[in-house]
Amino acid sequence: MAKTNPDNDVIFDPEESLRFEGNTGPYLLYTYARAMSILNRAGELSEQPLPLYSSSEELELAKALATYPEKVESAAAGYNPSLVASQVYEIARAFSQWYASSNILGESQVDLRNARLHLVAATVAALKNGLTLLGIDALEKM
Repeated sequence: MAKTNPDNDVIFDPEESLRFEGNTGPYLLYTYARAMSILNRAGELSEQPLPLYSSSEELELAKALATYPEKVESAAAGYNPSLVASQVYEIARAFSQWYASSNILGESQVDLRNARLHLVAATVAALKNGLTLLGIDALEKM
């Protein structure tokens, strides 16, 4: 329901709200848990990430993350949480597309693996923050 602009009527569909695909809470929670799983398996991150964007999916995720703070500010200024919900969904969607096309933990180039892990960490931070703003407890496992 948070994805609905406050100026619009809300039509609640319980079946839709529980789906694991599309702009739903379970989809966002699943994406967060999947990203956390990657970080947990990776162990410690190095201190110096390198911005190596090797695919259009990777660049799209980086752009979605970069515009997140602006969307939060706009949402607060306009009392419109749907802007946060939409941007969090965009981050989750971009992450899922990138994850499906990338080898993160198995990457043999250390610098590229490190950069990708930092991108996962940034995704986790943005998703957790967005879920918190929407009043949803982030789950590390599903």
